[in-house]
Amino acid sequence: MKLRTVLVAVATGAGLVALAPPAVAATVPSAVDVYPTGWVQTDSRTPHEGVSGGETARVGAWRDEAGKHHIAKAYFTFDIGRFAEATVYSAQLRLREQAANDCAAPRATEVWLVASGGSPTWADQPVEQVRVAGSEDGRDCVSGALRWDVADLARQALADGRTSLTFAVRISAAHEGDVAYGRTYWTRPWVAVAYNTPPNTPTDLTMGYGRIPCDDTLLFARTALPVRAAVSDPDPAGVSGMDARFAFWAEDDPDSRREETAYVSSGFASVMFPEDMLRDDTTFAWAVRAEDGLATSAWSAPCRFHTDWVRPDAPTVTSSVYTPDGTAGGEGIPGEFTFSVAGSDDVVTFEYGVIGASRARVAADASGSATVTITPQSSGPSYLEVRALDAAGNGSTWARYYFFVPSIAPSVTAEPALIGADFPVRFTARQEGAATFTYRFLGGPETTLPVGADGTAETTLRVTDPAHQFASIEVWTTTADGRRSPVTATYVYISLGEPIITVTPDYVVLGSEHEVLFESALPDVVSYTYWLDETGPFEVAADADGRARITLRATASGSRTVVAQATTADATRSGEGWTSYFVDGVAPEVTSAEYPRYGTGSGAGVFRFSSVLAGTTEFRYVLDGVEGVVAAVDGRAELPFTPTRTGYHTLLVRAVTGDGLATDQAYYPFTVE
Repeated sequence: MKLRTVLVAVATGAGLVALAPPAVAATVPSAVDVYPTGWVQTDSRTPHEGVSGGETARVGAWRDEAGKHHIAKAYFTFDIGRFAEATVYSAQLRLREQAANDCAAPRATEVWLVASGGSPTWADQPVEQVRVAGSEDGRDCVSGALRWDVADLARQALADGRTSLTFAVRISAAHEGDVAYGRTYWTRPWVAVAYNTPPNTPTDLTMGYGRIPCDDTLLFARTALPVRAAVSDPDPAGVSGMDARFAFWAEDDPDSRREETAYVSSGFASVMFPEDMLRDDTTFAWAVRAEDGLATSAWSAPCRFHTDWVRPDAPTVTSSVYTPDGTAGGEGIPGEFTFSVAGSDDVVTFEYGVIGASRARVAADASGSATVTITPQSSGPSYLEVRALDAAGNGSTWARYYFFVPSIAPSVTAEPALIGADFPVRFTARQEGAATFTYRFLGGPETTLPVGADGTAETTLRVTDPAHQFASIEVWTTTADGRRSPVTATYVYISLGEPIITVTPDYVVLGSEHEVLFESALPDVVSYTYWLDETGPFEVAADADGRARITLRATASGSRTVVAQATTADATRSGEGWTSYFVDGVAPEVTSAEYPRYGTGSGAGVFRFSSVLAGTTEFRYVLDGVEGVVAAVDGRAELPFTPTRTGYHTLLVRAVTGDGLATDQAYYPFTVE
């Protein structure tokens, strides 16, 4: 993986060798282990055969179980074609020993570069061309890390156009036949390569945040111009740690060339074209190359663009259908609008939009004009905004064209009506060629009426459900050839005849009787349905005048609510009327000469109770949390009191009738000294 560092260090058989730093920030080369594409062990006992199976290869001399003497060599071939375009910084052949015949004998292993090709045998051995300088590490009898430097051999092979290297592993000629020097090696040696491949030439040059490809010479009106290119690298680390170098210049001034680097992220690099270089009516160019810190790509082909900073004139708008006075057209009727810029030869596009709608674009013809068809969807005043755009993207000021869209939806005339009563409705057509009216009442089925000679039609409707205080009517017209007008939706107010409820008397006290009167504006009322607070429904018949009366006894204090609905002879039900009134709970009066309310007293005393509730038979009290009862005579009673402690005291008192009707509670606090 490529990482930014200050110095490039390359591993070799002798250690780390520092390379001269490149022109840009240095990076670490890529590293890869290359394993053999094939291997062969040759044996003097089988001179015409090679062995290539198994995980171990014998090198040098040994004796078999029968005591027969063998001498062997091993050949390993490595494919280095992948480095044909790369710079190889280091390459080490690494061998791993499995066994030694005699650890007393020093290691005498040699590695030779041999001619590639063919299948080596003992009888037909490839020519050993170059002995590879390498490890003579003798610290361990059997070593798993023997190294030979093959970098120069790899570079030369690549320079000669060769794509593979074959190495012979043998025991030196002086000891080759000595069994003590024989060794066994793993058949998976590898070449550890540190290398770098130049980055690929950048591609996909674009401008305008990657939206505009550099196909031909482009035109631009803006001065803030982002440029971008795709950057790639064939090495495993990809674009990690890479830069892209951009060059900018004016075509008429090559000396104006300026360069700038940018970091590569997610395979792309981008910068802004230097704004201070730009001027109007000039062709500029830019190119880019990739830099990985060790090598650079070729420069890309230049991307050219021309600047045009002159805005076109605002367009004019005309229409023969939709004019400011609104004498033609209508909702759903298409009309043509023509845009033009007089005397302009570089207008290529018009951008336009009607108020409330998204904008669109249309190409201009050679004369700098364009015609579009717009179908308004609503009536009333409207306007169209248009601007002209040239090839560079310069936009004119917006031109605004006002027009009026007449409505072709039918009109509806209907007066407020009473529930249960027929009311007339008149439809008037405004669509040219209208043949029929179609309407829906209260969301019901469609009904069709012919359009009269005067363009109208009439019908009568009725509301019988009090849920429809605002009755909906939807109506549209249709021509003989099936063209429909827009729908007119309107609402007719329906008086629901809610009962008026009157309670007599105005002031109601607990235990008293009071009258409730129901009356409605509906004709032929035969009954009323009513609810008292949370109870009901109850029914009461209406008299000849359409009224009804009930008598109620106030059995609880507080707010009371009456809701009522009238029913007529044809079963039409009115809306619900309601009223609320208050019942006074007439809490008893409590007095004491010895202990005034909120006052202070001492010694024995008397509390006197009195109530206006008719039929009061007793008073129920709670004195300092202790309940008690005293009988009433003519709505009066007395309660003697002898204090047993000083301080604050509380007396609560209710009057109660023989049938259990109880008043509100009187609250009487006092203090004993």
